[in-house]
Amino acid sequence: MDDVRVAETGVISVFIESGGQVAIEAEHFSQPITLPHHLWLSQTILSGYTGSGYLTASPDVDLRFGESYTTTSPALAVTFQVNLTGTYYLWLRGYAPNAAGDSLYVGLDGPPLSGDNRLTGFAPGAWSWDNKTMSGGRVVLEIDEPGLHTLYLWMREDGLRLDRALLTSDKTYIPVGNGPTESDTRRVGVEP
Repeated sequence: MDDVRVAETGVISVFIESGGQVAIEAEHFSQPITLPHHLWLSQTILSGYTGSGYLTASPDVDLRFGESYTTTSPALAVTFQVNLTGTYYLWLRGYAPNAAGDSLYVGLDGPPLSGDNRLTGFAPGAWSWDNKTMSGGRVVLEIDEPGLHTLYLWMREDGLRLDRALLTSDKTYIPVGNGPTESDTRRVGVEP
């Protein structure tokens, strides 16, 4: 797998939507914002993950990032391409150590989502899929234009382990187990 970060050559690898789905291993996200005291750390300690590992919001000291999270919280980003526009539902596969480490913030193409963009509710002590917001709704991404888009995930509570992300246009789809196979990628040139 090629690195998803923008290379000096202006070429990145993007995940390709197929049949209204994009599945991404967490370890294929890049980290556009890191901080000296917190970061998303690649690990393989817990069993049950998919791919080559998972990312941990580290260290786990029960820190919660507040309203200025877009500039103070470590972020993850991944670029994907869609041909099918419309409403997509975001699912994340994660492992929460407890209720103080089970949430993150979501954004699309830079800014945070409007409304409640705090995904939470992973089952403590087990790998599970979740797509609920703090207010009980679902994380919804409105994609009006075909082409390249970037999904952002900001740390809200440290301790969360993140294994996979899934975007689906099927409102009734519920991932089980490891979920669908990771989407294909292709390399594209971008403006430096």
